[in-house]
Amino acid sequence: MLAGMVALCGALPACTSPQPCLWITNQEAGTATIIDSATDQVIDTIPLGEKPAGVSVTQGGDVVFATIPGANEVVRIDGYTHKITHRISLPGGPLGVDIDEANAHVLVTEWYDDRVSVLDMQTLNPIARITVGHAPAGVAVVPSRNRALITNRDSSTVSVVSLTTYEVLATIPVGTHPFGITAEASGRRAWVAAVKDDAVSVLDLETDTVVSTLKVGRTPYDIAFSVDGAQAFVTNQHDNSIAIIDIKTLHPISTFEVGEYPEGIMAHPDGHRLYVSNWMSDSVSVINIENMGLRKTIPTGNGSRAFGRFLGVTQQTCTKE
Repeated sequence: MLAGMVALCGALPACTSPQPCLWITNQEAGTATIIDSATDQVIDTIPLGEKPAGVSVTQGGDVVFATIPGANEVVRIDGYTHKITHRISLPGGPLGVDIDEANAHVLVTEWYDDRVSVLDMQTLNPIARITVGHAPAGVAVVPSRNRALITNRDSSTVSVVSLTTYEVLATIPVGTHPFGITAEASGRRAWVAAVKDDAVSVLDLETDTVVSTLKVGRTPYDIAFSVDGAQAFVTNQHDNSIAIIDIKTLHPISTFEVGEYPEGIMAHPDGHRLYVSNWMSDSVSVINIENMGLRKTIPTGNGSRAFGRFLGVTQQTCTKE
């Protein structure tokens, strides 16, 4: 659907692409850097707490959630005022976060307690707690399947969780030390970064099985897809690069150098830009997808991670009230 909207906007002069805010968590600085994608300029930096890591933004950009592992907290942020509206303690080491907008819930992995907490999207009040594998890290909500996928780093598995009953429906063995996980827009497959294997596991969500294992660079961290669904992009931490893979054939296309220790990665809804957060370079790389050329490097804060969905897809403008 989104790819079709982008193509239509390209044909109609009056149609403008959404220009969402990017929310980049800076772990060592204890802040979030907010970037206007219309100009690729920093418009604000706000304090979050000790060592923020995970982030997830609603599709419309009106609400942002961030995990603060250093303080064992999760915060809810107003996307327009950039003010923290709610803060809750999760003593199990909150890390990954994603939003189930259909049910108005937020899912947060708790690294030390081997569980996922389901929170009310408005109040952050606990709804459910789900026991998964050891050291859960990434979480990806798949709305078309009414499921969430959880990477369990120390179990080397992915837990498939029902968003209705909050039961574990399946446990899928994957590569060693899975971390980031992202589902394709179709909801048919999901890709998992296996940190210790220097590989990506591709999951068939119809059968809950691994259908392919793809070698990438050293220490892959997270995955993004192009808006047209043609390419996958994987951040390789120890190679300071991203791997580019043809989604249809599952064959590697090329690699592209970015900043030092790349982690979070997402494509802009206009289909032309790719954003990569670089932890050791304290920056975000902006890449032209058509020719894989570096468009810009944006200074951010110390330890930029942006682990999760750090921009929405329908937010028309990035402004602060």
